[in-house]
Amino acid sequence: MKRRIVGLAIALLVSVAAFAGTLRVPSFIGDNMVLQRESVANIWGWAEQGATVKVEASWLGEPVSVKADSEGCWKAEVKTSKASKNEWVKITSGKESLSFVDVKIGEVWVCSGQSNMQWPIAKSTDVREYLEFPNENINLYNTGRISATEPQDDIEGVSWTTSNPNDMKNFSAVAYAFGDKLQRELKVPVGLVCVAYGGTSIESWTPAEVVNENPLFAMGLKGNQRVDKKTGEIMVRDLAGAQYNAGIHPIQKATIAGVIWYQGCHNVRYSPTYYDQQQEVMINTWRERFHNPQMPFYLVQLVPHTYEGINGAILRENQAKVAAKMDHVEVVITMDQTDRLGDIHPRNKQVVGERLAACALGDHYGKKVEYKAPSFDRVEYKGGAAYVYFKDAGRKLVCYDKEIVGFQLSDGGEFFLAKAEIEGKDCVKVWVDGMTNPSSVRYCFNESVGNLQSINGLPVGSFRTDNDNEEVGARPWMPEFSEVEITVTGGRFESGVFQPNAKPWNNRNFQIVDAIEGLCGFDYLVPQWLKKEDVIPCKVTIVPDKDGRIYILCRNAGWINKQKGWSLLPNSQMTYTDHKRGISGPMWVAYREVKAGQRVVIKWESDANSGFSPIAKKINY
Repeated sequence: MKRRIVGLAIALLVSVAAFAGTLRVPSFIGDNMVLQRESVANIWGWAEQGATVKVEASWLGEPVSVKADSEGCWKAEVKTSKASKNEWVKITSGKESLSFVDVKIGEVWVCSGQSNMQWPIAKSTDVREYLEFPNENINLYNTGRISATEPQDDIEGVSWTTSNPNDMKNFSAVAYAFGDKLQRELKVPVGLVCVAYGGTSIESWTPAEVVNENPLFAMGLKGNQRVDKKTGEIMVRDLAGAQYNAGIHPIQKATIAGVIWYQGCHNVRYSPTYYDQQQEVMINTWRERFHNPQMPFYLVQLVPHTYEGINGAILRENQAKVAAKMDHVEVVITMDQTDRLGDIHPRNKQVVGERLAACALGDHYGKKVEYKAPSFDRVEYKGGAAYVYFKDAGRKLVCYDKEIVGFQLSDGGEFFLAKAEIEGKDCVKVWVDGMTNPSSVRYCFNESVGNLQSINGLPVGSFRTDNDNEEVGARPWMPEFSEVEITVTGGRFESGVFQPNAKPWNNRNFQIVDAIEGLCGFDYLVPQWLKKEDVIPCKVTIVPDKDGRIYILCRNAGWINKQKGWSLLPNSQMTYTDHKRGISGPMWVAYREVKAGQRVVIKWESDANSGFSPIAKKINY
């Protein structure tokens, strides 16, 4: 019995001694980690003050020894070999040691931003095959949504993993598509570090001291602070530096190849005008903190959405300005990736990720690939037309639709929708019938979706030659509307004729101020709401008299995207407003292809935002 007690005591002492050990490393250093190839990769951690720490690795001839400073911090600069797998690292200090296996040496990229970078593979439409066929040469480090009011030294509860379906399903779809393309082209292991948080501002990804000392951030910071209505406390998500503190500061000692960045939606509301300067400050700060003054930084431009006025276009313009100004900064244009019009989260992520990879391959790795989208170079006005020239047009510009859409022209006053045609390899002629002295040209400088691109498949981004920040109401070209007649049953509606200043609801003073000309004169049904409580769930059935398209006016783009068979009509956004109260909002036209006599049922939910109005050349109700 005494021997058993002594044995248990010894075991307990050994356990306590092991627990009390002082040698440790951050979660970024561990099994399955990826270290940057052919570089000096930092491995760091903590030990006793002044203690000697020895780092051994399977590819090193001699170990690297360093001493912990007065606070117990140490950092070893370890030379790495060419790309390899199945390596190991051992760290020793006195009698303590840590060992890590399945280490890869390859390319390490940080993938950061807000919800479109965070958007997981499992929720995407075009990258789910990765879950069936994982790339064994890609390892993942996924922090999840984390915030902190003070800079952190470590990210707890996170570790490197291999590419396996369980860990991949919640990993960034854009980041994985980027890494997969990179790995297959370079044929080396790739480490992807995803640090993303939906709904966050650029202020939260910039160190707080930089934000607070820079007047460029003042407006956006004020708008981004949010107060919990129940507790009265300021929510940490949008404070200055909150995401930097939690996700970037703990890994800034790491040696990485570069950064891919997908953010900006949040800043459209508060500071689109200053976003280029804010982005430049942030990039320079990250480069300084990662000790890499030329660190590649590749941006994803926001897709057309439903942003108010031209704020979204201004932010996209500023994203392009940053790329044009800074070395090793490129911007990926996503004009053609609006698979769900009006949805801020396109479900197709593969093309975006692969375009980011093309930037890395061409700009950073020196491969001969086309990665720059055509962009505005100059304009010449002659003969009553604008001749717009593009740089990086590749072999030539193309448009695969019947007409080029998105151009607007002005002679110093109002902007008008313009006709356009490609002339030569890199020029587009733009004109408006009857306009003799054009002086300004715009392309999709609103939330319109354009269709001009290089023959290599890279779309032209929005641009303008003027500097007027007022909203321009000219409407892009759209197809002629089908004249299918419909019979409608169910719901509670009042009949009306669609025209300028039409009322979308009978219980409000809202009027549509920019009614689509092609719909004017059509019948439409106005929801009969006497009070909010009258909005009850019901079904509405629409039956067409012949083959073609049927239409509805809808207030909620996200809701219509959930309705099977329905799609938002490109460039169909209108504005409803109450002039007396100064309140306004967006409306869209949604359409569906139908056969004669087909019964189309739409479920009307209890939420008033899901309301819609059938509209057709003639309606029987």
